[in-house]
Amino acid sequence: MFKLLLQFTKFKNIKFNLGKRITVVSGVNGIGKSSLVALLSSIAGERNHRLNGIAFQPEFRDYFEISKAEPFEDYRVLIDTDEKIGKENYPLTERISFNNYIKSNRAIRPIPRVCPPIDTEEWGNIKLKKVREDSHSNSGRLHIPTIYLSLARLMPPVESDQESEEITDTDVIKKKGYADFYTKCYNAVLYESIDYDEETSMFLKKHVGKNKGQHQKQHLFVEIKNSTSRTISAGQDTLGSIIAALTDFYALKDKLKDNYKGGLLCIDEIDATLHPSAVYKLMELLKEEAEKLDLQIILTTHSLTVLRWIINQEDEKQYKLIYFVDTNLPNILSEPSMEKIKADLFDQVSPVLTPQIKVFTEDEAGKNLFNLLLKSMEVDKDLRVGIQSLHLGGEQLIKLPELDDVFRQFLMVPDGDKSQKKPIINSDTESISEITHNYARKYTPIKVAANVVFLPSIYPPEILIYKMIEEYVEEYEIHSNFWNSLKMNSSNVNYVSQRVAEYAKISKQTKYKDIHENKEWLEFVINFINDSCLIKDYIKNGKGAQYLKDFYKQLHIGLTAVVKSRKKVLFDE
Repeated sequence: MFKLLLQFTKFKNIKFNLGKRITVVSGVNGIGKSSLVALLSSIAGERNHRLNGIAFQPEFRDYFEISKAEPFEDYRVLIDTDEKIGKENYPLTERISFNNYIKSNRAIRPIPRVCPPIDTEEWGNIKLKKVREDSHSNSGRLHIPTIYLSLARLMPPVESDQESEEITDTDVIKKKGYADFYTKCYNAVLYESIDYDEETSMFLKKHVGKNKGQHQKQHLFVEIKNSTSRTISAGQDTLGSIIAALTDFYALKDKLKDNYKGGLLCIDEIDATLHPSAVYKLMELLKEEAEKLDLQIILTTHSLTVLRWIINQEDEKQYKLIYFVDTNLPNILSEPSMEKIKADLFDQVSPVLTPQIKVFTEDEAGKNLFNLLLKSMEVDKDLRVGIQSLHLGGEQLIKLPELDDVFRQFLMVPDGDKSQKKPIINSDTESISEITHNYARKYTPIKVAANVVFLPSIYPPEILIYKMIEEYVEEYEIHSNFWNSLKMNSSNVNYVSQRVAEYAKISKQTKYKDIHENKEWLEFVINFINDSCLIKDYIKNGKGAQYLKDFYKQLHIGLTAVVKSRKKVLFDE
């Protein structure tokens, strides 16, 4: 489906396109976003079954009901689809209306029928009759396997009448690798949560929803480390529901082979009970699997993380944000942006100070590290610096003061490895463990001008940063005071050792090339060090603390030399 025309609940003749892969529906409360998505899911489906035995065919009445007091006779929803019907391949458009079956205890139900496309002239009764005759259809669902995940999935395990049924190693779910797929996807969102070598798979059944006898909350589940099916958190459980749905489509594709034609996945409040970092990784996972499994995903959310993610997607035909404003008369916000919706989760802009002393580093890594070191140093309040990465080699920075005295008016800050005559790194394919096998040893730097100050250690800045973080995440018990202090600040509660290890790529297999000039990695580690004040703690408790102490001594000497050399300012900023 790709285009909608709405006359439903509070929506009055609203027309919009859906993204081919992911559509995010958001905006004000109380207008019926969730019921709209449930309605869209209920016009599609087929009789193939999910791994839990339930058909790929949601029923609107299982999640929402239309009151007989509503003007349901006036409701209509038109949906253009990619399907073709009839001998002449007419474009299929479904028109949803509502019929009253209350007297037969079947409630008010949506009924889909074939109708002319949204943006075409009226076919007229003759052509419409011809289409219906050729297609042998007047009504019925779109033949697309469909899953709808409602907020019923949020029921905590201990508060529901939950049952579990373990899956044996001989079961097709294990033999076909479906449990492994589940584990891979789950770990992509919550790092290392499930142990591949000790997978325990089962079906969970929660008696929730309006139709409790049908076990609407029933899905595949693979046991998480140090937890059981009843002790997992609500976030872990709701993620499991979403991953199980992906696994159902994965299994269906494996079963149908060339006859598989994709699917529709609808999720209400995708971010509910999930941490923003997990939500972001979940969106990345959905993007990847939507391509592989040929899925169209429609979801609702109020999450700033999801909104920013969808806005940043470049292909508007594939990824679409539908953001509703005005509770009384909902309409779609044109050209939505984070500014327009007045939110940006990642806005952490620091003020830039007008520099009096110019500092030159080799690259962005050196610049960022120097800035952090300067922030952690007790300096004269009147001292102001401007740091610039020249993207020159350290050898060139070292030589500049010798070439012209004018360069003695600037602080030159090469990487730490340039303080040694011999190269520290022979190849960027070397592991960091190999490069730093003699970490924190004493060293003698080469002689340079007084205004040249090497960054701490005998390693490039990325490796120093890596080693500082490595020590704190691997020896987290020794540094427990540091980690516990982060919990005292609500803005730092994300920074737990496991998550930091994942994002900082702490592993014996990590190579220098994995972190060198890796912008995403650098952004994370710099933010972590800045937010956590790691340098202040490291200089007291870190194994390489002497590196930092030596640096601050040399920095004092270097700044003094620059101040003495400055007779005029070359750059007014």
